[in-house]
Amino acid sequence: MVFFINAATTVLEVPENIRMRFSRNPTLQELTTAVESHFTTATGHLFLVDKMMLFDEYTFTWMDLYSSLQLSTDCQVYVFHRSQQQQQPSTLTQTPPMSIPSPTRTISCNFPLTNTTISFSSSSSYLPSTPCCYCCCSSSCSHHKWMHTHNNNNNNNNNDILTKHECRCKCTGSGSKNISNDHSSQKKKNDVAKRRWRAMGFGEKLRTTFNEMDIQQKGYLVYTDFKRVINAQQKVFINHSPEALFTLADRDGDNSVSYKDWVGFATTHPAVMESLFTLVPLLPWFSAKRNRSSLRVLPVPSSRAILEYEEARLAEDAAVVMAAVVGR
Repeated sequence: MVFFINAATTVLEVPENIRMRFSRNPTLQELTTAVESHFTTATGHLFLVDKMMLFDEYTFTWMDLYSSLQLSTDCQVYVFHRSQQQQQPSTLTQTPPMSIPSPTRTISCNFPLTNTTISFSSSSSYLPSTPCCYCCCSSSCSHHKWMHTHNNNNNNNNNDILTKHECRCKCTGSGSKNISNDHSSQKKKNDVAKRRWRAMGFGEKLRTTFNEMDIQQKGYLVYTDFKRVINAQQKVFINHSPEALFTLADRDGDNSVSYKDWVGFATTHPAVMESLFTLVPLLPWFSAKRNRSSLRVLPVPSSRAILEYEEARLAEDAAVVMAAVVGR
């Protein structure tokens, strides 16, 4: 089986589009590695993938690329990248250009692909899962091997991907400064929480959203979990009832949503999941865990075409579910 993916990007203000040939459908990690390796070699500059979007031929719109299951042969993706000096992923809204050139050449990508650069699929490491301290401690701590940027580091080491004084370690060892003592400002805590959420990769957001909805820590979601979130954000989910979303997420029909069901639901209904990603950090119980965050619910700017397509898909799925129920 031969699998082709067209990958477009803009390098040094010049639009590029290449046709990548794989022996099978690649994973997102493999696709990212292939793109980074090719453009790093072709341009002579470090090419780091920031984000990838997929062109939907049914709605003629661009959507975020979350899973390799969204890929089909000869599909078109657009790659956003950051420079070597840009240590953090971009937090700005990114949109592919209106015009994409035709692929100029075909390159063969052989498995296994070895990742030699920092990719967006590992972006969950950009910020600590539990920011416990702002460190000025020595590099003797094993957690600081590559996650720490020292004050005296001026050589732009590619492995030092955190901003100064931010670390992933859970120590409060010699020379470290505890947040609760030296960084007790509520504004700074909120800023850290917002930066953490923006920097999370898709997988970490997916797991965090699942855990936040499962406030009883059952390990699975039930209808009341969906109802609690949907009812709390009715202005956003005006076209999506808790009953319909829960029925669609419960892929095996056992009246509960396992994490496996949750991943499948995210793949088939990315627009709904994107709304949940945006809103779950703003829910009251989520904010309470972060010491009464001052974040407020804001309307989600979604493309009308994407919403209409999503609503049509939900309606089709609901019809299938109803037919299955009637047929029992």
